[in-house]
Amino acid sequence: MRIKLPYLLAVSGRLQRLAALAALLLCALGGAPGAFAQTGGPAGGDAPAGGRLVVSFSDKDLTEAQARERLARLGARLERWAPGLGFARVTAPAGRERELAQRLVAQAGIAFAVEERKTASVAAVPRDEHWGEQWGPAQVGLPAARTITRGDPSVVIAILDTGVSYWHWDLREQMWVNPGESDIDPLTGARSCAGWISQNGVYNFDVGNADPLDAHGHGTAVAGIAGAATDNRSSHTDDAYEGIAGMGGASRLMPVRVMDAAGLGWAFDIAEGIAYAADNGAAVINL
Repeated sequence: MRIKLPYLLAVSGRLQRLAALAALLLCALGGAPGAFAQTGGPAGGDAPAGGRLVVSFSDKDLTEAQARERLARLGARLERWAPGLGFARVTAPAGRERELAQRLVAQAGIAFAVEERKTASVAAVPRDEHWGEQWGPAQVGLPAARTITRGDPSVVIAILDTGVSYWHWDLREQMWVNPGESDIDPLTGARSCAGWISQNGVYNFDVGNADPLDAHGHGTAVAGIAGAATDNRSSHTDDAYEGIAGMGGASRLMPVRVMDAAGLGWAFDIAEGIAYAADNGAAVINL
């Protein structure tokens, strides 16, 4: 879990700041008051700063000299002191961080000791050319979400719609490949067949063939929002990034056409499309 700085800075008052800082440390590090936080990095997070702990003193009248002396007796060195917060940054001997933290929390007047991490980060704003025109992903906080995950290639999003323009430059590398019809070479990343169009199933339930090419445009727009390639370099302009940013840019898209060129579809075709997507491993269906 990562807590963004704006939430922390919006808190006013000493007690609220203490609570916010404690939450920042404990929630991000997986610790609990009076316990050492076992270091297991957050998704995409930084490794802990070696030999560094944050210690919270419950004695509000404790001076820096007193804190330094208490820590020194336990083999720790006071690096920084924040008297208004009751926190100290402590340097621990290499390899003895856990032992020192356990000794610290056993002392009266010490609320907790946790290994420090860099838990604040700037939002990862997509560099795609048309990102500035995308109000939806910005509205729901896509840049902040990308600090946690950018999607997963093992997650397949089925787009049940008017089809998808699967050769579009922002979508062609995002397409799901049916493992029953095309293997991926682990060395080159190339597919074993020229295209990924189904040879052993139906993608287009509107027409009844294996080609889910979009004849309307709506499905392509939906596919782009769901999973357009993000931060993909332009093929025609140096030092530029192409297209838009998808919400789950690393996920794969399974186009299943269930509506016609006018944007209309039969319930029976849609039902078959849902069954096809579920049977072929879709984790999410956008209908």
